[in-house]
Amino acid sequence: MIEFKDLAPSAPFPAQLQGPDDGQPVTLVNTFLAPEGQVDKVVDVWRQDSLIMKVQPGFASAQFPPAARQKARPDPRSSAV
Repeated sequence: MIEFKDLAPSAPFPAQLQGPDDGQPVTLVNTFLAPEGQVDKVVDVWRQDSLIMKVQPGFASAQFPPAARQKARPDPRSSAV
């Protein structure tokens, strides 16, 4: 199950979508925490999602650093993706 957490509680993502469109570029950075043994599944879902995003108007690029699959988190129950 995917759980969304806002990095800035004072500016939750849904509230940001309500503001005026000023036509400026937007950069999104997503952090994923994959349960142990499910890194490949998270990467696969990310790739599927990127196929949808890449055909959206105004979309510029998506990158998934290959090294991200190799990094370990301090939490032994999960891996950083």
